[in-house]
Amino acid sequence: MPFNPALRNMTGKTIAGYHLTQIIGYGSYGATYKAISGSETICLKVSDKFRGYENEWKTMEKLKGIRGVPTLIMHNSNETLWVIGMSLEGPNLKTLQERNPTKSFQKSTLHKMLYQLVTILEEIHTRGIVHRDIKLNNIIVSHPRSNDKSVYLIICDYGQARQYRNEEGQRIMEPDDDYRLANRFHATPNVDMGEDHGPMDDVRQLSYAVLFASGYNDPEYLKNRTHRDKIKRELFRAPTGVLPECAQWMEYFFDAISENDDIDFPNYEEIKDSAPQVKSNVLGKNFITHQKRFQISQNMNQKTCLVFFYKPT
Repeated sequence: MPFNPALRNMTGKTIAGYHLTQIIGYGSYGATYKAISGSETICLKVSDKFRGYENEWKTMEKLKGIRGVPTLIMHNSNETLWVIGMSLEGPNLKTLQERNPTKSFQKSTLHKMLYQLVTILEEIHTRGIVHRDIKLNNIIVSHPRSNDKSVYLIICDYGQARQYRNEEGQRIMEPDDDYRLANRFHATPNVDMGEDHGPMDDVRQLSYAVLFASGYNDPEYLKNRTHRDKIKRELFRAPTGVLPECAQWMEYFFDAISENDDIDFPNYEEIKDSAPQVKSNVLGKNFITHQKRFQISQNMNQKTCLVFFYKPT
């Protein structure tokens, strides 16, 4: 969907009572700005596409209270523009990756990311929502909220999200009407074959994102769709045969996803536990103790985040 270039040049304008001071990013949806009204500073998303706008703010309403989802502050519209105001956070993971000279994250950081993000997806799915657009660009870092500069991850951009379960918890069997989900760079094999995008497809998209965050850089994967589709399939069949050296530690994660492939209600604990198992293996241990696994689960339940650090610019 083409981008309206006029939406990139709105710095200095005032919309819905907010003064746009700095552009943050842009894409097919429109553009996001740092915006100020009195003492309040927020992120303002400006779009000229009603469908995505309406879907996004309604989805964010349903996801209120989840720590790993931006806080919805307001939404407004006129005859030509639709805006959503939300909490202003830090950069996305793609930006942080590009800033790093190695173009990758450390393994220990990726373990923590993986655990946090699966936990967030579990909470989103519990509300009957699938995101359908998980990638590094749509994962942002919170602003530091303590003296030690610790931060947590947030999944953003719900313009393509969909409710797949109703309030009674029953699966909505309506076919996925968005054909654009298939054949995208980060589409999953099931969606490419015409199936609805379900909870496990969000987790599969996350696995691709973390694979690239580890430093994976296969030119053929980037430019050759046939090769890319083959790799995507093999990652869930025999991951050790296609995982590059920088991502061999993800074997357990892909195995856990494969074991949950046909389950209507994924076993998120099993998937999350695969990340600590990886960490113990990297440290030269052959197992993770029950006590350690329990402590990690308890920390997350108590909202004590597994954190990593970044230096704000």
